[in-house]
Amino acid sequence: MSRPKIGHGQLSRKPHERARARSERRCSEDALRLLGCNLFKAAGLDAEKAECVARLLVLTDMMGRSTTALPSATPISSRSSTAAWTRSGGPQTVRDSGSIIVWDGEYLPGLWLMDRALSLGFERLPQHGVVTFAIRRSHHIGCLAAIAKQATDRGYFVMIASSGPHTKAVAPFGGTQDCLVRIPLRSAFRRRRRPFWSISARRSRRSR
Repeated sequence: MSRPKIGHGQLSRKPHERARARSERRCSEDALRLLGCNLFKAAGLDAEKAECVARLLVLTDMMGRSTTALPSATPISSRSSTAAWTRSGGPQTVRDSGSIIVWDGEYLPGLWLMDRALSLGFERLPQHGVVTFAIRRSHHIGCLAAIAKQATDRGYFVMIASSGPHTKAVAPFGGTQDCLVRIPLRSAFRRRRRPFWSISARRSRRSR
């Protein structure tokens, strides 16, 4: 028995056609925020933290940084059920001299911690001119550019350095075993002709 012939219109689309079809799908910003917020609340986050994390992840998506945007919500939320991500509470103040603040983040959501730190810094800038934050034991803070934009939108200069010494994510040149930790750096400021200017760099050091 001969196999039935399949017409050209019945053939499945090629990979590049499927990718183009996916890229043509559009969702509103509000719908994506609601999706992310509901996902994080279902994972046990407080409503305020869930809304903040979802808002910044969607902003990251809108800035074109897809690797640390809303698609990363699934692995993040799956880890939130473990001790690696504290789901409620607030940071502990280790030191506060007005212009210098040190927090113990208690492994709370990093994006939420950074959002709170920036808000406090904005309040104190008129008095101190420069505000410096150090946050230990924070969970992943995501896209530094999305965080920095909150400062540049207000006309401020910001510099962010992030390090997780417990992580081993980079192999040295010529090596095959991850033993280095990434240390991303980001500085950003506002310009007249371009509303947001960001400079980033990344270095590595050995994780012990």
